[in-house]
Amino acid sequence: MGGLQDAGVPVLIFKGAAICTRYHRSPGARTMADVDLLVRPEDAERAGREVEARGWTRAKAAGLPLERVMRFKHSLPYRSASGAEIDLHWTPLHEPIDVGEVWEMAVPTDFSGVETGTLDAADELLVACAHGCRGGSAAVRWMPTPGS
Repeated sequence: MGGLQDAGVPVLIFKGAAICTRYHRSPGARTMADVDLLVRPEDAERAGREVEARGWTRAKAAGLPLERVMRFKHSLPYRSASGAEIDLHWTPLHEPIDVGEVWEMAVPTDFSGVETGTLDAADELLVACAHGCRGGSAAVRWMPTPGS
């Protein structure tokens, strides 16, 4: 994340990492399989190149140009050599939306010593509900509980 920002790509954290940081006040307070990063759609290709230049590899759609992937996906997962995972998003929902207001309403936050931004509370709640409604065994994770 800091590497993207150093390269001039604005980044927001959201979903699990943001919930832990903003509401639980600890990055380790919630089980997460990855860290979700949101970049503006116009920055997605540059962000993908920067992530790959730092040694991360695509976990899916490896042979397709990002421009093509963006037509039918909302994000791409990347994996480091150590097995860490990030999801690089260009829209916070599975459906394409105009992300201008999402970025306008973003709030500053610190994630593990890196100054960045995150979605405002209303947008984060919308994302949590939308992802929770998609079902599957992980849907319950999208409902943060007090004291967890």
